[in-house]
Amino acid sequence: LDLPAPAAMKRGPPVPRHGERVPYSAIWEHPTRRSGDELPPHQQASGINAGVMLLRPDASVFDQMEAEIMDWNHPEHYATYMPEQEYLSR
Repeated sequence: LDLPAPAAMKRGPPVPRHGERVPYSAIWEHPTRRSGDELPPHQQASGINAGVMLLRPDASVFDQMEAEIMDWNHPEHYATYMPEQEYLSR
């Protein structure tokens, strides 16, 4: 746990080196999945493995997340195969 929080394991290629910072755009703009799989713009092309995460407790972030999760009409609610992972990586 020698990484600064937040940290997570990115899923899918290209796989970054341990501790390498991954730009936010890399989660959305995968070079082959966006066009090859015909992903719509509102879906992530990659993401994180939520089972391997390092977070720093923050009450205000938790309160915001709880409010978003409890609000069924919030834009974060859309069908996905990995809702918790995609929510945490947005």
